[in-house]
Amino acid sequence: MVNLLSKKPAEPSSDPLHKLYALDLTVKAECVENIIGTVVSSVNNGLSQLRSLFLFENLVESLKFGVAMYCITYIGSICNLLTIITFAWITLFTFPRLYTDNKEAIDSLVEKMFMQVEQLKSKVMSMVSKKGVVIAPPTVKAAEKTPEKEE
Repeated sequence: MVNLLSKKPAEPSSDPLHKLYALDLTVKAECVENIIGTVVSSVNNGLSQLRSLFLFENLVESLKFGVAMYCITYIGSICNLLTIITFAWITLFTFPRLYTDNKEAIDSLVEKMFMQVEQLKSKVMSMVSKKGVVIAPPTVKAAEKTPEKEE
């Protein structure tokens, strides 16, 4: 401990921070411009998606969004964010181990679940086709209506 507190010689090899003195810490403008461009495009894309969800441009997607928001508020009324983060942290490290230990059983259950979902989808689609209900195709988004894309 006494050796650590004593003055070191003026040699570069004895200074543990010598490598940091010569390190170039400048940020290049091109790098910042690329990052900002990516962030701006992501924000614009997210805002247009939110506008689409709030204005019911696609009814199914808007209903999914509404149900998801309701479920989040319901979960939020039960427990606070710190509890949810703690549960997610524990789950993040527990589920992979459980899956590796019980891989065969889990895979068979997931396969059965997917088969039941497919059967349910086919039943619903047959009921819809019998009643003559026509499912409307998704609407054209505002971004696709630009003059450049119409030509």
